[in-house]
Amino acid sequence: MKYRAKHDIKSGAKLKIKKQKTTSYGILKSNEIVTVIDTFHFPTRFEVEDKNGKNWVIYTHDFEEINEE
Repeated sequence: MKYRAKHDIKSGAKLKIKKQKTTSYGILKSNEIVTVIDTFHFPTRFEVEDKNGKNWVIYTHDFEEINEE
């Protein structure tokens, strides 16, 4: 079995937000399901889209992966 790091998460993957994230442009609530749009590195962070179509940037400690198997 290959080790899978968080930066291996592909676009289109679903993630569950662990803790509410408050920014200058709104609030991303905990337990909300978001979709990965893009991944950035150093530090690893993800551009995601919420159910309302709003884009957010989150870090690896902000979410849990959802197993879609």
